[in-house]
Amino acid sequence: MLAAYQLTVRSGSATLLSEVSVAVPAGQVVAIVGPNGAGKSTLLRALAGDITPIAGDIVLEDRPLTIWRGLDLARIRAVVLQHGRFDFGFSALEVALLGRAPHAGRVSRTRDIAIAAAALLASDAAHLRSRSYPTLSAGEQQRVQLARALAQVWDVAADAPRYLLLDEPTSALDLAHQHRTLQCLREWALRGAGVLVVLHDLNLAAIYADRILVLRGGRPAACGPPAQVLTPGVVEAAFDVRVALVDVPELGHPLLVPHAPHARRSASRRALRGQ
Repeated sequence: MLAAYQLTVRSGSATLLSEVSVAVPAGQVVAIVGPNGAGKSTLLRALAGDITPIAGDIVLEDRPLTIWRGLDLARIRAVVLQHGRFDFGFSALEVALLGRAPHAGRVSRTRDIAIAAAALLASDAAHLRSRSYPTLSAGEQQRVQLARALAQVWDVAADAPRYLLLDEPTSALDLAHQHRTLQCLREWALRGAGVLVVLHDLNLAAIYADRILVLRGGRPAACGPPAQVLTPGVVEAAFDVRVALVDVPELGHPLLVPHAPHARRSASRRALRGQ
């Protein structure tokens, strides 16, 4: 399990996180949601070891994160940040192969290429393998970055832990690829990986996450299973938006629908009628 206990993170005089705890067990998808500036990316980067908290503890597999060797950590945990840049002219396959770097010399180059190709297929990016990465759309680049992360933890020993930490991996994706990406992460959780994902779409979090942590102002507003966390009261308190729960029997859970102001609602109806 990857877990943070009572984390506090500051930048200068600003407190970015205050006493935040979260656990990412093997075999589960944990989503972090919250308004802009809530501390979602900061928490993910702290769990990735990129930010040092001023208080609290981060533990991976019963060991403090700080005592893990970088190479050992890279072999079992992959991170996809929101604003990762790759401006050099690598192909999509070569970018995916970057995920194999921590395993250099452990398997053959042929095996590494096969894993990178399989990871591209898993992220629905196999057809992009020969394309130059900088020429891809933002959504295509996100899918290649997912493939890089999958390739990094692809062939870890069966009894070893695996973790995927992803910051808004669906932000540039169309509707179909949003679901395909999260279905892929769900499948990895079913195979025993611990998955932490930052999302903005609350309904996607409700569909695919086992647990959801809601942040507001760097503090936890709620944490638990989607049905307990994504209630109108919690959402309004965290996002300052009124929502209604609409039951969708075929999904097995309700969807959140925001209340639109009356004037805007009326204008939208007139536009739909062509007035």
